[in-house]
Amino acid sequence: MKKLRTLKEHRTALAEVQKLMILDPKPTTRQGQRLVRLAAIVETFEKQRWPIKFVSDKERGVYRKFKVTRTDGSHKKGGKHENCAYFVLDLGHDEYAIPALEAYAKACKTKFPELAKDIERIAATRPCSCRAVGECMHFGPQTPAEALSHTLNLSDEP
Repeated sequence: MKKLRTLKEHRTALAEVQKLMILDPKPTTRQGQRLVRLAAIVETFEKQRWPIKFVSDKERGVYRKFKVTRTDGSHKKGGKHENCAYFVLDLGHDEYAIPALEAYAKACKTKFPELAKDIERIAATRPCSCRAVGECMHFGPQTPAEALSHTLNLSDEP
């Protein structure tokens, strides 16, 4: 077999590859050499049949980039938040993150006023003019990311 032409041939070859992998033959044996050849043929067919195109973040849309876990462990199996979905905003690089925070603060203000107040403070944090030239003598958060860390009582130290 030199080339796969149909999905049926692909399934047959893939089944043989799986059987050979279970046998785990040494590469120097006939079965080992057959496994290497078949795997290469299957891989070539799959690359031609289902090509993977690189897509930039701008073209991609929403995709899984982060794994978010809860500090209270409730994301684990059987926990209250086991199957919850989370959306991460990059406050330092994404120009739409702050407007999104502001909209969220506005939406939750009635039910969660303290949360809304914290979010509004984080979203409103801007560097002072002296920080821009590297001579800031003010202490406290200068960016939304720093304000978030300050709100959560985090430090930059490990």
